[in-house]
Amino acid sequence: MRFKFYYCLGLTVLLYNCNNKGGTTNYEQEVDSNPTTAITETHEENTVIVNCDTLQLKNSKATLYLFGSFEDEDSNNTIFMLTQNGKTIIHDSIISNRFKLLYKDFTGDSINDLLIHHYTGTRSNEFYNLYITDTLNNRLKRIKGFEKIPNPRYDNGYSLITCYGLTGTNYVKFYHIENDTILDYGITVEDDLMPENNFEERYQQAVNKIKTKQHQ
Repeated sequence: MRFKFYYCLGLTVLLYNCNNKGGTTNYEQEVDSNPTTAITETHEENTVIVNCDTLQLKNSKATLYLFGSFEDEDSNNTIFMLTQNGKTIIHDSIISNRFKLLYKDFTGDSINDLLIHHYTGTRSNEFYNLYITDTLNNRLKRIKGFEKIPNPRYDNGYSLITCYGLTGTNYVKFYHIENDTILDYGITVEDDLMPENNFEERYQQAVNKIKTKQHQ
């Protein structure tokens, strides 16, 4: 199993239907093959509406309304609304510099969660807002701090949220969700893309260390 990086959340495709599914933990694959991009029902100049039935919230629609500028990375510029049977169940003000929504499981329960594009940083690092699906309470829950993680993915093999940061030296970090917040395990694996530096082996060592912590 190779972990050479090939992140998918930097896809330049905007709001198209993609039904590929998979179950790989390989960075060379596109994060579990492909997340499903939300199908657009309405796309006007400042508004996009998508059907969210795939989140197992039946008769639900997500609306993004841009009230600021896509270029503004420091101030909220977008209204995110989730309605179900015509009733508003979420009304958030967020930062988003692209009309891009993705469906992807980030909790390991085989139920899609919702990613809303936050912004694209230096070296094409992609950042997202995450709303996880809570079918018990029939709602979405926003995860605080997730928007600070570059190129996030969910490693199904180890039930871990990871990121792959593109910097002078690329790196992987590991996270978990506690209540409504993303928490960092404090472990970093650098990747200089040189085979002799055994990235795969060091990745596995990091995972083993995390698993040991989880069982203490």
